[in-house]
Amino acid sequence: MPKTRIAKGDWKDFLSYNKWMYILIAIIAWMGADILFSSTEYRSPDERQVAFQMVAQGVNVESRLPEVGKEALAAGQAFDETLEEVVFYALEYNPDNDSDGYGGQKYMLMLGVGEGDIYVVKRSLMRSLVSQGYALPLEGYIATGLLDPGDVDLEAVTFPEPETVDDYDPNVSHVYAIPAVNCNAMLEPDINYDNRDAYFVLLGFSGNPDTSVAVLNDVIRQLTAPLPEWAENLSAGKVSDDGSVFESALQNAGYATPAPTEPVAEFSIEPAATAEP
Repeated sequence: MPKTRIAKGDWKDFLSYNKWMYILIAIIAWMGADILFSSTEYRSPDERQVAFQMVAQGVNVESRLPEVGKEALAAGQAFDETLEEVVFYALEYNPDNDSDGYGGQKYMLMLGVGEGDIYVVKRSLMRSLVSQGYALPLEGYIATGLLDPGDVDLEAVTFPEPETVDDYDPNVSHVYAIPAVNCNAMLEPDINYDNRDAYFVLLGFSGNPDTSVAVLNDVIRQLTAPLPEWAENLSAGKVSDDGSVFESALQNAGYATPAPTEPVAEFSIEPAATAEP
């Protein structure tokens, strides 16, 4: 009579010989579920999102900035109730590091596809963004009170119109960036961004420039803070707009401090379609 009863030992032998097959099936099933979830997960459209690109090496966007984004979202929704999300991304690129070829390629790609609303960049990149027509003028937002730049030198970020704009007039100048010089909370390890020579730039391909400015205003408010204790006893007494102070203090605190340079157009990309403020 054939043996049809499955004993406990039979199950043990079966699992012993086939366990790797089941482990493989479980891994493939998990990967498939993860891909399915990622591909179907809801993503806010560009016009309902404000995205900051923090252009620097080693910036921390996982600790404090998500909380900054939540508070800025509430401020943005008071201006635009359709706003759904405020996010911060780290774009690992140092324009002063000649060996950072990958970072430069990614930076150019992000500009080429029109990704992001507000870029936080060093002065050399800020000047390049202005000269190539990527940056939107900000003085109109400042005049209406939607954007409060604080006690900063706006002359340092006022430039003639670039030749790439429509109705170019060489006699017309605009405020194209906001210095982050007073946003000293960025220096702390939970953000780790050297703000001494950093600027907020609103990009012309933003899907919602007005809402982005309202959000930027609140982000600046949240990040504005006194100098950290390790930076208080500096001979210059304060941070200068041109980033020429506390070189040694930043180095002692473990921050990279390349000397600020005047802009050089290191790349050339056709600007994405711009939106007028």
